[in-house]
Amino acid sequence: MLGVVLAVAGLSRPAFGAPAVSLAWDANTESDLAGYVVSTGTQSGVYTNTVDVGNAITWTTTTLAPGQRYYFAVQAYNEA
Repeated sequence: MLGVVLAVAGLSRPAFGAPAVSLAWDANTESDLAGYVVSTGTQSGVYTNTVDVGNAITWTTTTLAPGQRYYFAVQAYNEA
């Protein structure tokens, strides 16, 4: 796994306070890219949930609790 956290290029939240967030990021251009992992948590730097999103450069979650602060990290991983 690459040790680089990618900057999130887009962050949006549906209208009317719906408990969902969509992330979008720029694609990694390395030739051995295998995919991305999105991590979430309720403390900065402490991620309790991880989802492998494959080669997608967007991800949406609908499992957030209203009023709770969330932190997100996206990591690219390679074939090795």
